[in-house]
Amino acid sequence: MYNERKHDNMNGNRKNDKRYQKPAEVFQPNARESGIKSQEIDKAKILQIPKTYQQSPTTRTVLMITNNALSVMVNGGAESPMLPISCLKNLEPFEYNIQSSNHMVKLVGETIILCLDYVKLKVLFLETMKKCELNFILLQEGEPSITNIIARQLRININEKVDEIMGDRQENLKMLNYFEECASLLHRVIIENEDIFNEVQVEPAVEIEIPLKEGFEPVIRQPYKLNQSQLEVLRKELNKQILLGHTYSVKNPIHCSPITITSDNRVCIDSRKQIVMTIETELELSSIRDIQLLLKSSSSNSNVISQIDLA
Repeated sequence: MYNERKHDNMNGNRKNDKRYQKPAEVFQPNARESGIKSQEIDKAKILQIPKTYQQSPTTRTVLMITNNALSVMVNGGAESPMLPISCLKNLEPFEYNIQSSNHMVKLVGETIILCLDYVKLKVLFLETMKKCELNFILLQEGEPSITNIIARQLRININEKVDEIMGDRQENLKMLNYFEECASLLHRVIIENEDIFNEVQVEPAVEIEIPLKEGFEPVIRQPYKLNQSQLEVLRKELNKQILLGHTYSVKNPIHCSPITITSDNRVCIDSRKQIVMTIETELELSSIRDIQLLLKSSSSNSNVISQIDLA
């Protein structure tokens, strides 16, 4: 049965009973607080991984066509190696032969185009020192590329390249988080300019350290052939520097340069003429190339100093 008396007592005593809590107040932010909240939301939108980092890394390698170094993309979605026709302008006419061919090419994004010409070229892959002959589909414009199959046949370690790129990305993201903590404005600039975070890193002048054969004098008077371990160091470093745009051609990647730097004065030796020139300088020269230029500019006879084989 419904207890009417009990119901009345509850209504009468409810406002004095501590067991009944006051209703929660609804928080109404003022205009200033709304602005701060909006800034926090905008900041949260900025704190994200750059769009370029949400994409699979692009792996690249260097192939040599005669003395011309060419950075090519390893395109996992391509069925044939491709080459923009502008890449042939640095070659002599006898070094290539363009042939007509009705060839359908599948590009990224399922796009299929008709290519009328292809060119057969003898190339050297600098990274592995493997030579081969490839049929490139000629494009009016675009980016030179090879297929995954060709890269693996030439023993190019694609997985190692991807791991290296992902490692660089992780380091860059750590830096990005650091900027967010100590310099939020700089963090915003970096996010808005994602080209800072692409695979092309800005690096200082190049120095390649190759271990010398034991038994040689401190000053080497002639080039000598590199052994396998030295070649591996040289190939990887040259491949890297060409991809970074620091070096554009390699004339003789098998022999060590006759130019040697001693711990004292800067010494340049022309092995063909056995002429030694020494320049005392307090300048910090960042590369062998800088030393050559300095020696050339100080010599009345520019033929005294030989061009470095690896320049």
